[in-house]
Amino acid sequence: MDSVRDIAGLSLIVGVSDTVLTDEERALLSEIKPLGVILFKRNYSNPAQLKGLVDSIRDAIGREDVIFCVDQEGGRVQRFAEPFTIIPSAEIIGRTENEYLATEVGKIIAEELSACGINMNLAPVCDINTNPENQVIGDRAYGRDAETVMRMSESVLMGLVDGGVLTCAKHFPGHGDTSLDSHEELPICSKTMDELYERELLPFLNIIDKGVDSVMLAHILFENIDREFPASMSRRFVDFLRMEAGFDGIIMSDDMEMKAISKRYRIPDASLLSIKSGVDVVLICHTPQIQKEAYNLIRQYYLDNPDIVEAKFNRLNKLLAGIKIMDYDISIIGCEEHKQVIEEIKELANS
Repeated sequence: MDSVRDIAGLSLIVGVSDTVLTDEERALLSEIKPLGVILFKRNYSNPAQLKGLVDSIRDAIGREDVIFCVDQEGGRVQRFAEPFTIIPSAEIIGRTENEYLATEVGKIIAEELSACGINMNLAPVCDINTNPENQVIGDRAYGRDAETVMRMSESVLMGLVDGGVLTCAKHFPGHGDTSLDSHEELPICSKTMDELYERELLPFLNIIDKGVDSVMLAHILFENIDREFPASMSRRFVDFLRMEAGFDGIIMSDDMEMKAISKRYRIPDASLLSIKSGVDVVLICHTPQIQKEAYNLIRQYYLDNPDIVEAKFNRLNKLLAGIKIMDYDISIIGCEEHKQVIEEIKELANS
């Protein structure tokens, strides 16, 4: 086994372009053998097709333990539409103040994803909606205060785990008090670490304590903490998670092809900087050529620094070992029982 080559591939989660693999994508997946693949609306037409795509990706990579992840939060961030159950926004779920129903939502999402072979949801969102001008979070947050977000994100986490998928807390250390959308620009925040401790960090610290599998770093520059690099490329924030928060799971970046990064860096170079900062996995969601170049840079970095390979291997293998094979039939997707829970949430939120 070429451990350096393996760890370079396992440092990447990549995207593919459509509902079926192209020959180019199949060859690239076979070569780099990424940790996993992130799926979007463009990859979905119906549950049976989605399950077939998952199987073909696994075959191309040549490993059984492949991460298949998605942003299936609910509200405006739900990649798979009907017949998947349409999940209300986090804001609506938060308004119910009902932890049982929040847990049921997590379980519904997980069961339906698992039925198609998808084993990781990039959720829950742990951001607090503290800035009314915020374009990227808004109703993706469970509330405007730390206590609500802590309770509801923890409850959703428990449901996701119960339903059989891996989990990801995002967008660390908090995207709720920014006004720019990192899909378009790099937000800059002037808060100090002490100020983040007062509010933004609380849901993340709580959910780390509850056993979340991974934490996604935001593309935000905290100029009074690390004036050079955004959190997604910052050794300061990685060290905080490891040494101060005691997190021993997977640290991943947000998509490196977002304009917060691509307007300032070559994406392969930024991906390498992220890995050098101690991030375990970078997301490169769209472009095969960028995925391949990033892989080559990361592979060379590990060749030059073999002493760090073992610790990363251990964390990544722990994540892969946590993949559950759930025996849900595709008929569970959009079932009446799931829809009834959603109706109950809507009624309670509006009462």
